[in-house]
Amino acid sequence: MVELDPAAVFEFRQAGRTQSEVTLTWASLPDETYRVRHTAFLENPTWTTASTQQAIGTLTHFADTDPVRANQSPSFYQVGGGP
Repeated sequence: MVELDPAAVFEFRQAGRTQSEVTLTWASLPDETYRVRHTAFLENPTWTTASTQQAIGTLTHFADTDPVRANQSPSFYQVGGGP
């Protein structure tokens, strides 16, 4: 079992966008499950799960190649722990 540091802060390491994908990389705890969610609006958002990622190491990478989400502007993502 991994002991969580209550002072730890979630940290994005990289975010990028091309014509065909959005990429996110964040600091992670090995074996922790992270949920990536997406919305097109921040006012009254409807968040949908884009992916569930199982961390293998201390960095986790997600590439969203869904053409609707990847080409949507604006587009917002959030990453959180849990299923």
